[in-house]
Amino acid sequence: MRCGRRETIAAFGNPDLKTPEHLARFPLAAAAFLSLGVAVSSAFGQSAADESPAKHPHATLSLVSASQSWHPGTPLLLAFNLDIEEGWHTYWRGISDTGQPPVFNLTLPEGFVAQPAVWPAPHREISTFVDALDHIYEHHLTVVVPVQTPAPGTPGAAAKSVHFKASGVWLVCKNACVPEKGEASLDLPQGAGEDASTHATRITSTLAQAGRPWSEAPSGASINHTSAADAATCTITVPGASWLAFYPDQHCLPMPSLFSEGEAKGPALRLTLAPKDDPEATRVTGLLEVRGLGDKPQFFTVDELVISGAPSKAAPPPESHK
Repeated sequence: MRCGRRETIAAFGNPDLKTPEHLARFPLAAAAFLSLGVAVSSAFGQSAADESPAKHPHATLSLVSASQSWHPGTPLLLAFNLDIEEGWHTYWRGISDTGQPPVFNLTLPEGFVAQPAVWPAPHREISTFVDALDHIYEHHLTVVVPVQTPAPGTPGAAAKSVHFKASGVWLVCKNACVPEKGEASLDLPQGAGEDASTHATRITSTLAQAGRPWSEAPSGASINHTSAADAATCTITVPGASWLAFYPDQHCLPMPSLFSEGEAKGPALRLTLAPKDDPEATRVTGLLEVRGLGDKPQFFTVDELVISGAPSKAAPPPESHK
């Protein structure tokens, strides 16, 4: 009997919590943030007795499927589902000032291959006291994992029933932050026909927020940027939009004023960039939410190269050959 393959679907960012650049300018705000950071860091070690995950979990993990059976050669949609207690929240896969995203692991049967995970769009939560911004989920989080099943006649395709295992660790916060973990499993028989599960709606909702390529944005949409050594701007314009919001990925160029600039009424969103804060970051990457172009929000992925205005090293003159 072969062991299943374990795949890490999402990972925590840098575990060393640092003061965001925009908070460092305000000593009292920075102190408040750092005190929160101590609460977060200590939570990953030993949590307070009355907030112990073992005694009273604030989020529960389940592994679900969009269908009630699987079919050889037909893609399968699985999902990590976190049901979150009222008043608590967890964090999305991108940048937040005070929290980090969950880590999920999936163990697959022989012949099954996981594709990149799809996260739903978060919503912005701002702490006005310290101008801190988090991108969070409340009530539930459903992260979808498309899985390619083994083709007919290949190893694993003859299994009448398959077993999937999931595990995860996550941070949930309310007045304080608590680390939690959980495990879940799912058995699916081999079958055929239409067999949507009760979880299909949440999975479909996540897929609708995955973000289409920017090349599919409405006619006239544009991304323009100005560059400088110390600061730059990126302006995203979507004609006809009534509201825009940008959710940055982990490796996005630093945005020191994202708490005030990350959403805007109207068709244009102007973001201040700080290339000097992370010289290795050169791109604006993330998810753009657009409202006002129809009954439902639209989502687009952004991945734009921004060149710093710092002077580049001149290329050496070509060698002369005499």
